[in-house]
Amino acid sequence: MKSLLLLLVFSASSLPAEDMTGTWIFQTNMLGNRETVECAFQQKAAELAGSCKGEEFPPAPASGVVSNEGIRFSFNYVFAGQNFACTYTGRQTGKTEMTGSIVVTGIDGVSGEFKATKQEGKK
Repeated sequence: MKSLLLLLVFSASSLPAEDMTGTWIFQTNMLGNRETVECAFQQKAAELAGSCKGEEFPPAPASGVVSNEGIRFSFNYVFAGQNFACTYTGRQTGKTEMTGSIVVTGIDGVSGEFKATKQEGKK
């Protein structure tokens, strides 16, 4: 009986995150600057692919991974002639919600946080 209980606990803790396929709206806050970023993802096994667009940049290819530890994806874009790379790392807080952090390279020391909501019916 103890072995079965341990197996059930281990199996539940190693379940993958919910399927990330769909359109997600990210409300970001970086150094007090708020922006909305929309990302459309397709998930195949642990791999994530798609695109993200923001108020300050056009659609950019995005890629990442999903695991029982959470989600991590990144994309590159050009703004005002400068190259930037954004990396988002987070965890789902519900079937259609996630929170996490953002790190931007191309600007020294810029990081922030996000809250995201999956758009129902949008794939």
